[in-house]
Amino acid sequence: MQYFYLAMAVITSGYSAVCYKKASLASGNRAASIILPELWFIPLTLVFGICALLNGGINMQMEVILPALLAGAAASVCGYSLLESMKSNSYSLAVIIVNLSFVFPVLLSMIFLNESAHALQLVGMLLAIAVILLLNRGKQEGKNNTALLLAVASSLGNGLITFAIKIQQHNTPGENTYSFFFFTYLFAVVSSAAVYLVTHLSGHKLQVEKEHKKKLFFNAPAIALCNGICFLFTSLLTGWMNAAAEFTVITSLSIIVSLGIGWIRMKERLGAREIISVLFCGVAIVCQYLNLL
Repeated sequence: MQYFYLAMAVITSGYSAVCYKKASLASGNRAASIILPELWFIPLTLVFGICALLNGGINMQMEVILPALLAGAAASVCGYSLLESMKSNSYSLAVIIVNLSFVFPVLLSMIFLNESAHALQLVGMLLAIAVILLLNRGKQEGKNNTALLLAVASSLGNGLITFAIKIQQHNTPGENTYSFFFFTYLFAVVSSAAVYLVTHLSGHKLQVEKEHKKKLFFNAPAIALCNGICFLFTSLLTGWMNAAAEFTVITSLSIIVSLGIGWIRMKERLGAREIISVLFCGVAIVCQYLNLL
């Protein structure tokens, strides 16, 4: 069953980037990028809230709410920064940078949760990071440093969500998962709405590109589905894999999926650098698999 969870986390992680890229085309300004994530935060809040009620009720203990508060704020930052970043960066660059997100939970888990990593896992991690840096080299379109920083901010936000998931699972393993995600997306809704209200009051009006508006009706539910499934199955993998293993396997497989999507759907060229990166990803995954045996 764990391999099914892993496959679903990888596929939804890779495909959600495509939907984000299309949603970014409909965002006419920063005010739109702040409020558009509400289109998937609100449905996810309702879905996880209903699931929690059907499984014994919503747990309001602080060990559930505090990590969810961190994850919700990070989700709000991640949604905004990724949409803004993809306006100026290529699909490949944004996805590659965001894949650095697992570096943060690995380091934080070692520091705060006393997780250790075996030698093979560290080799796999270094290979995955080498792939990210190799693919990132020369990919930026122009010199938009702000867009690059926004992609890094999205990576940090995504990493903090994953770390918050690990904290929740560490505190109450196998319990309160639905309650945790309910509060996560509820806090994301509230924080995005509050920032948008401040932005609106300061004179920045919402702008949505009309020619891409209809695509939001497909892409917003698709992002909601991918986000919900990816983070839920990442949570379920906690305990089977430590943070280092999750980082290497999910990142490496997501890069392979993303490169495939970029080649097939986005018509982006795959050169020698991309092929070498796929081989490195394969070796990194083997390192983790040998450690699990």
